[in-house]
Amino acid sequence: ILYLTRVYVFSSCFEHRLEQHLAICNAREKTGLSYMSRNINLRPGDQEEPPKTSLSSLSDQQLLSFITRVEAAHRENVGTIEESILSHHIMKKEMTRPGYGPSVVRHLSQNSSILGHLENSALLNTSITPTCFIEFGAGRVRSC
Repeated sequence: ILYLTRVYVFSSCFEHRLEQHLAICNAREKTGLSYMSRNINLRPGDQEEPPKTSLSSLSDQQLLSFITRVEAAHRENVGTIEESILSHHIMKKEMTRPGYGPSVVRHLSQNSSILGHLENSALLNTSITPTCFIEFGAGRVRSC
């Protein structure tokens, strides 16, 4: 059985910025946080984490077997995810500014779609319920 327990993201920074980077870097393991419990997903009876295995160390047959199991688990538990790209009026002006490259336009489109989905789900109406949203991975938030 192959367990993947952690994803590592490697980044680089200049030596003169290392101290500042380490102060804000989220790549190191967090401890003492009330919302995190070490080994919470261990199977009953397991006492410690299973050994870590990198995908690159697997044989082709093992890797294909793993991919098949992941695809089967996805099919059984998730199914087909319909793509739904929305937009939000607050982003329209920002998205039409000249000079933006494809990367910036893509990030703005992602943010606009996230806002569109939040609005469709009635999650932007703070007069009903005070809310807080944290956006992960769609670039710089330009709507605030």
